[in-house]
Amino acid sequence: MSIEMDIEPNEFINENVWLKLVFLRPVDDSYGQAQVQLVYQSSGIHLRSESREIRASQKNPNFIVTAGEEVDFNPIMKIMHILSDTLYIGPYRNVINSGGTNYFDTPIGQSFISSWHTWKNGAGLVTNRTVLKITRFLKEVFGFDSLEINAVLEPPSLKVFVNDEPYELNELGSGLSQLLFVLTIAAMQRPSFIMIDEPELHLHPSLQTRFLENLSSYTKRGLVFSTHSIGLARTYADFVYSVSRNERNKPHIKKFEAQPDLSLFLGEMSYSSHIDVGFDQILLVEGPTELKTMRQLLRLHGKDHKVMLLPLGGGDFINGEREHELSEIKTRILPNISALIDSEKDSDTSPLENNRQEFKAVCQRVGIKLHVLERRALENYFPDHAIQAEKGDSYRALTPFEKLKTASPSWGKWENWKIASHMSLHDLEGNDLGRFLESL
Repeated sequence: MSIEMDIEPNEFINENVWLKLVFLRPVDDSYGQAQVQLVYQSSGIHLRSESREIRASQKNPNFIVTAGEEVDFNPIMKIMHILSDTLYIGPYRNVINSGGTNYFDTPIGQSFISSWHTWKNGAGLVTNRTVLKITRFLKEVFGFDSLEINAVLEPPSLKVFVNDEPYELNELGSGLSQLLFVLTIAAMQRPSFIMIDEPELHLHPSLQTRFLENLSSYTKRGLVFSTHSIGLARTYADFVYSVSRNERNKPHIKKFEAQPDLSLFLGEMSYSSHIDVGFDQILLVEGPTELKTMRQLLRLHGKDHKVMLLPLGGGDFINGEREHELSEIKTRILPNISALIDSEKDSDTSPLENNRQEFKAVCQRVGIKLHVLERRALENYFPDHAIQAEKGDSYRALTPFEKLKTASPSWGKWENWKIASHMSLHDLEGNDLGRFLESL
């Protein structure tokens, strides 16, 4: 593999000349040796290229020797170590097939069946518990009273017992098969990143975000997914990018900055199909991080299958200019709508900022039940035990109006939902957030 690095102009050869590009190419497929091509430029004009042979330092594997000098590649090597720990899950996700092999990073067919047998019945208690955890999740998400999945080694197959009735796995639909396969592989590998094609395949819209949420919990750093569902991307992802062709017919990636129209967004999310399976109200929340966190808290109250969450898009929507959209979804789509936003207050006596005051007034005029958190934000409701269960003993709970970014140590808002997954109903008793959730 050849690696190209575009270096920012901060390593000057002199005032006007800098090292612009570095190309690394292997030498005769031998490990630890490569050719490096250094490209220098000045004011955007290519000056010269130099080719040198490089090799790994014997003293430090993260240093590279070139022209008698050692170059510190630690920052690059850290990235490479993370990326090398990536699990790719392709669009073909069939557990049962002839033979046994790997499809990209995942075992399929006989290979997966043999692995399931070992993971469930072998001596490893960690893998035993993981199999039980996945089985419980599938039982809950599909509404079964009981579920047991056993491997049959000759001929290779999986026998599934649902509510004390035996079935072949292919009799129960592709959705169950996909969730079993993907979640098991992710749970056993626990990679830094998971990359998955079209996670919505074979799944009802009401299950798609639940699947992504559970899959994310088995990663150390995050999940990257490609999808044709704009609604799913905007509902679950922290960052959304669109891929298109440029004028030279080359792939072009850019940040997806479409301004959300709430009524259109509900159409993208197939809201009518959510109503068919029991959703009876909408809860507006600030953005994707709040959406995933609130889903965890609603689950504590047994309401995650009744309340559809809709992200507002943060400050772009929380103002006094969206009355028409709010009125439209209340009168034309569903009258039972609530909203929950952060107060962003620095103290108990601080006033709400103007945009939030205006949004509150709009909700009152339209007839939307709005709750403004008494504390600064959702993360200010997390108890010590939930934070430490996810992040470690060096972390602590925030005070009611403390900013997350000023805490030491701090964590990312994108981790809030993982912390919330460690909370219990007791943690919400006696505060305004718990009372609001109870009222939904």
